[in-house]
Amino acid sequence: MRVGALVVQILGPDGCVPDSPNDDSLVLRILLGGVPIALFPGDAEVPAQRDLLEDEDPITAAVLKVPHHGGDTSDPGFLRAVDATVAVVSTGPNDYGHPHPVLLAALRDNGMAVYRTDVAGDITVRFDSDGLAVGSERG
Repeated sequence: MRVGALVVQILGPDGCVPDSPNDDSLVLRILLGGVPIALFPGDAEVPAQRDLLEDEDPITAAVLKVPHHGGDTSDPGFLRAVDATVAVVSTGPNDYGHPHPVLLAALRDNGMAVYRTDVAGDITVRFDSDGLAVGSERG
């Protein structure tokens, strides 16, 4: 669907997963001028991520909103396939250990600059003629 200059692609889920509500998350990819700028996988975990890979859904994007608040529930192949340069982890105080150190290391190992809302506050990502710019509430 189109929203102004943006194209929103709905990539998943393929169907309802009654025993795994996180894998029922809506997965969206945003394009600007035909360029994939952001992937929003909601709380999709390994099964849903592998489904996207197996279906050969187009998941590359410049920015990845990290799934499941940075929990240790992402497939390494999924993270590689997104091929993002920026990863945004939306999380706050929790009892789950989010974001997980193993996931943070995997994001960095895949060449992503990692921005965390629990550390930096609100994160903004802007795309313009100068390229990609990331800002945060706390600098």
